[in-house]
Amino acid sequence: MFLVGGNFLLASSLLWLSGLAEWPSDAAIAAPLLAAGLGGALFEPVAHSVVMGSAPPDRLGTASASIAMGRQAAYAVGVALMGTVFTIRERFYAVEFTNRGYTPTGVNALSIQHAFGDALIVCAVLATGAALVSMLLRPESQGPRRAVSGTVS
Repeated sequence: MFLVGGNFLLASSLLWLSGLAEWPSDAAIAAPLLAAGLGGALFEPVAHSVVMGSAPPDRLGTASASIAMGRQAAYAVGVALMGTVFTIRERFYAVEFTNRGYTPTGVNALSIQHAFGDALIVCAVLATGAALVSMLLRPESQGPRRAVSGTVS
């Protein structure tokens, strides 16, 4: 529930952020950011617990290092992907708003706003995909969990 709910909350908050007005208030920005933080807070500890709980006791260090490496790789790929989406869409919007006759200042502001919104939409799609994968990979039954010491609890 936390994996799916956290990702859906994250996705909805990213969509919320992508649709904000041109000059939103601090409160209008804070609310979806708070929701996004809550979504991540629901997802990440459970995901890490699942990985650590599935590792044999003699491989817990490797599992922990794998989580850290995976997190850093995801950050790097995510920043590169969102930077690519932003750059491509910002150029697209700059041409579109220039052709519509906006001033250079207006072109810059609007193209950045719309491109950032598009990058957030891509993030929301990825978070939704993670939620769907979490739903599909959910085990049929939650049997007894093995404690870190290797005993069954």
